[in-house]
Amino acid sequence: MLAAPGWIRQKFGSRTGYLRLSSDTDQHKEEDELGPLELYDDDEAKESQPPQKKHLAIGGYIKKLVVLLPSFLHTSDPNTVTKDLRSTAWLDGLRGISAFFVVWHHISLIFFSWELHNGWTGFNDPFIRFPIIRLSISGLPNVMVFFVISGYALSYKPLSLLRQDKLPDAYHALASSTFRRHPRLFIPAVALCLPCILLAYIGQYGDGESDATGWVYNNALWTLPIEFRSSLIVFGFLLALSRVRNGVRILIAFGVALYCLCFVHWAEFLFVGGMLLAGLQVHFPKREEYNRNGDSEAGIRRRHSLVTMSTAYRWWAYVVIASSLISFIGALYLLGMPKLERGGAETPGFEILASMIPDRWREAGEPDHFWLSIAAVWLVLSIDRAPFLQRIFTCSFSQYLGRISYSLYLVHLAILHSFGFRMGKFCVELTGYDTKLQYFTGVLVTTVTFWFITIWVADLGWRFVDAKVVRFSSWMYNHLCLREMAY
Repeated sequence: MLAAPGWIRQKFGSRTGYLRLSSDTDQHKEEDELGPLELYDDDEAKESQPPQKKHLAIGGYIKKLVVLLPSFLHTSDPNTVTKDLRSTAWLDGLRGISAFFVVWHHISLIFFSWELHNGWTGFNDPFIRFPIIRLSISGLPNVMVFFVISGYALSYKPLSLLRQDKLPDAYHALASSTFRRHPRLFIPAVALCLPCILLAYIGQYGDGESDATGWVYNNALWTLPIEFRSSLIVFGFLLALSRVRNGVRILIAFGVALYCLCFVHWAEFLFVGGMLLAGLQVHFPKREEYNRNGDSEAGIRRRHSLVTMSTAYRWWAYVVIASSLISFIGALYLLGMPKLERGGAETPGFEILASMIPDRWREAGEPDHFWLSIAAVWLVLSIDRAPFLQRIFTCSFSQYLGRISYSLYLVHLAILHSFGFRMGKFCVELTGYDTKLQYFTGVLVTTVTFWFITIWVADLGWRFVDAKVVRFSSWMYNHLCLREMAY
C-alpha cells in the first residue's frame, strides 16, 4: 500500500538521506563584445544608428543564448555525415538507461515510502513491485550495472591491442587511462556539486538547516571512490598480465572474479567481471561493427545470407535468438530481487535463492549484494552476445541518455533536494491530498517539471563540464608525457 502524502526517505545506507516532505509552512560565460550600440553615450546618437545594425546586434546575442538550449534542440548541419556507431556503443546506451532508472529511484523516495520497494506478493500489490518492472525505480541494481560497464569499457581497448600484439600501443592506452581516471571522475563531481553547498548555505537545500552537521550534500557520490579504486585494480591487472597469452589471461580473470565473489568484494567482482566479458568479446568476437543505418557492406552481406540460408540454419538462428531472450529476461528477473529486509525471501521465485546466500555475505552485512552482483554481470553478458538486443541501447534516446549519464547522475539529487523538494510541497498543497487522484496529480506535475529541468541542466553539465574535462585530461596527459618512449 502506498504511503500517505509527505513520506520521503530518511536514510540511504549509513548516509544522511532525504528530509521529510511535509505541508508545513516553512560554464564560463562569454564576454559580450562591444557592438555599435555601446559606442554612443547620448540618446540622439543611438537613435541615429541604422536599424539593421541594431537587429544584427540583437540577433548576435540571441545566437549566443541558443547554446543554452538542450543539445537535441540545436539545428544540425545538413552536410554533417552521420558516423557509424562503435561496436561497443550499446554500453553507453545501457549506462544511460541505468542512470535514468537511478533518478526514478530517488524520485520515488521523495513522494512515497520505502514500502513501495517491498517484494511482490500478489496481484493486490502495486504493479511497480512486479519483478523486472521494479528495476525502473531501483537504485542499487542499476549502480551495479554501472560498475560492470565501467570494467568492460576501461579494459576493451587495451585488451584489443594486446590481442593484436600491439604492446606499445596497449601500454600507452593503459598509461593514458590511468592518468586521466582521477580527473575524469572527480573534477565534474566537484564542479557540478558545488551549487549544493551554496544552496545549503542560503537555506534552500533540503529543509534549510544550514547548520546541520555531518550533512551529505550529494549522497549519490558514494560510488565514485569505489569506481576509482576498482578502476586502478583493473588497470593493474591488465598491466601485470599484458605479456600473458589471451586464453590464460581470461582464465586468471575468471579466478580473480571468483575469489572476489567468495570473499565479499562485490564491487571488485563487478569490475573484474566486466573486464572478463571484454576479454571474451575480444577473444571470441560475436558481431561485426554496428552500423546505425544498416547499409554497410557487412550488414548487406549478412541480410542476404539470412535470406539464402537453408531451413536448418534458420532454425538454429531462431534457437539462438530464443535462448538469448531467455537469458536476458532471466538476468533482469534476478537483478530485480528485492532486499531481504523488504520481503525478498518471501517474494515468489526468490525464496530458494535467498536461502542460498553464503553465510560470509550475511556476516558482512551485505546479503542483498550477492545475487545482484551475479545478475549484473549476467545481464551485460546476455546483451553482449545478442546483437539484436543491443538495438534497444543504440537508438537515439538511449545514446543521448548515455552521453549525459554522468552529468545526470551528478546533478539530479541537487535539483531534487532544492527545486524538487519545494516544488513537490507546493504542487501537493495546490492539488490537495485527500484522495489518491489529487495526490498523484501533484506528484505528476512535479515530476514532469523536475525532469524537464534536470535533463536541461544535465545536458549543460555534459557539454560545458563533463566533455571539457575529458578534453582537458587528454590535453594534460599529452603535454606532460614523454614524446618518445622506448619499449
